Amino acid sequence: GIERALAAPMARLVSLRPSPLRLTRHLSSQPSLRLARCFSTQPSIAPVDNSVTPAEIRASADRMLDYYCALQRPDGGLDGLDDASHYCKLPNALVWGGRPAQADAMLDFCVSRFLRPNGDFTNEPAPSHYAPAQKSLHWEFNDFYAYLNQWWITAGVRLSRNDFVGRAFEYVDRHWYNAATHAGILQEPLDMRYENCIFTSAHLGFTMLHVGEHERARLIGDTIVKMVAKQPHMHSPALTYYNRFDDNFALLTSFSPDDPGVKLAAIVDGTKPDQCWWSLGYPVAFLAHLHSRTGEPSYLQARPRATLGLASDCDATCSAGLTGGGEMRRGRPSPSPDPAVCVCVCVCV
Repeated sequence: GIERALAAPMARLVSLRPSPLRLTRHLSSQPSLRLARCFSTQPSIAPVDNSVTPAEIRASADRMLDYYCALQRPDGGLDGLDDASHYCKLPNALVWGGRPAQADAMLDFCVSRFLRPNGDFTNEPAPSHYAPAQKSLHWEFNDFYAYLNQWWITAGVRLSRNDFVGRAFEYVDRHWYNAATHAGILQEPLDMRYENCIFTSAHLGFTMLHVGEHERARLIGDTIVKMVAKQPHMHSPALTYYNRFDDNFALLTSFSPDDPGVKLAAIVDGTKPDQCWWSLGYPVAFLAHLHSRTGEPSYLQARPRATLGLASDCDATCSAGLTGGGEMRRGRPSPSPDPAVCVCVCVCV
């Protein structure tokens, strides 16, 4: 309920700078938003005559975190929530929202409840390094298996949680990084039936920036630039974006109807609503951070081409959050965006 209620204002803040400018005036000045409008096949939306200020965003983030902190127990867990996926992004949101003690306590709970000896996080003890039946009650994590692992790694780095960060990163690095393509993988681990993924690569690259693996983060960024450049329908009426690719860097443009994976996130159709826009936003955000680390202009040049998802309906879709956060980051590559906006992005998606 709270995530859905905050989704629409968050999506409208795709490029907000921390100043009390009128929202519509600000959006009209952003080249990436103008580019997105060129892609749109939907009727034009009339300008919204209102203002959103940084103070209002911070207040919204505080209300959101108040809601979750009211559920937090002394052991750091949340009342009524005992699945690993329930805690996926909350530690980072708490850090960005100025509540490091609550974030630290939540990581205490996550480590004691979900961390396994091999460095993976699962609801129940796992028989191997890939245990979808034990991972989470939510089937999406069968596909995006290492997703929550990396959110906890990055939160742990921020809080100097050396008690688990090393083990957790070694697990992800060993099983979910493809050195042949310099890409993050999903579906199944490296020794099984996997797919390379642009979105998953961005998540892994951002994790590598956190743990000091800067050279490999750059290699992953180069792969993302290559695969964005290969997109065949970014500027055609098809408006389709392909996230997955094979070890020969060929985009996967179709899948069998009985494929068990989350294929709505594999192919994003810019002519339709309710797409997985977040799968474009994370690469945008990661490449912006990578540019701030390296100064390499190609990382910024590739990013506007990944804003296809802004064209259709993300102003009204909860899953626009990471797209909005990425474009916000693109608009002002340094310094980092307002932490309160990061909190909204982190918890809304």
